[in-house]
Amino acid sequence: SLVGSEMCIRDRFWTMCNVAKMNLGTNPMVLIDSFNDWAFDSCIEPTDPSYGKGYGLLYLDMVKDQFKVK
Repeated sequence: SLVGSEMCIRDRFWTMCNVAKMNLGTNPMVLIDSFNDWAFDSCIEPTDPSYGKGYGLLYLDMVKDQFKVK
């Protein structure tokens, strides 16, 4: 379970996905620049959820949920 700053980071990522969706325009393509930038807490690559701040598949699942084709 995420708490404190981890929750804030997750919420910020979800918000940025929403902003990207709202601005897709006629050519829907989203590029994610930071797959594993641990120094800036902007990693979405899968991690071991039982190790340190491991997020598991959380961020990849968020991308999948936000940008799935309906």
